[in-house]
Amino acid sequence: MSVEAAVNSAIRDARKTSSVYDLDGLFPTKRSGMNIDTTSFGGKLTSITLYDDQGQIYETASQSDIAAFWQLTEGLCTARTTYRAIKSNADWQGMHAVGQRAIFYEINGGALPVVQAATVVCRRCSVVMTLEAATIDHRHPQSGGERQAARRVFRAVGLTQQHARHPAGRFIEERSPFKDRREGFSGGSLSYLGVIFFSCICFSKNYDAFAATCINHLVNLDPMCFRCNSVKGAWGY
Repeated sequence: MSVEAAVNSAIRDARKTSSVYDLDGLFPTKRSGMNIDTTSFGGKLTSITLYDDQGQIYETASQSDIAAFWQLTEGLCTARTTYRAIKSNADWQGMHAVGQRAIFYEINGGALPVVQAATVVCRRCSVVMTLEAATIDHRHPQSGGERQAARRVFRAVGLTQQHARHPAGRFIEERSPFKDRREGFSGGSLSYLGVIFFSCICFSKNYDAFAATCINHLVNLDPMCFRCNSVKGAWGY
């Protein structure tokens, strides 16, 4: 079962919960006096509403918001065994400026430029290389870096009060319907919409599973040359 199906099923069946969480660093922080209520039709979630004990509504995630959240998160994650194929993904190529560049080769003692059809720049040393020669590096460790990866995904898709800092994150952010809905609790890190989705994930006990998928999200996979990747001890082919 996908994380999306597990989370949506759990929160739909609960219908209402007072388990509301913000994100403090890498760890869920429970918000007291807050509630989440859901509506559904035909077995599918149609809305999720965040409100307090006095009935004040802070935000409602519509059916289209719910679909967009999963499309931008789990939907942009590759399988653990196929992440190297990300080089052929058009969005990944766009965020890393894959394009034609001149690469210089030494032929008969002279350096001659040859324009390659597809090149990319190593994130670590900035060398220009052919896309075919590029390796894929996980921005966060595949073991132990899951929650950092999840936090970065939330920021990239526009569900934190802060904007994405990395160009790859900003590339995703610009395509997100959540980027202009950043209001959140004072002192918190997530937007109200972010609190809704994060609370659903935590309530359904799927935070670890969600975080594990985020390791292979587009925003967490970077191009690196063979030398830099092998120095790290990860070959990435």
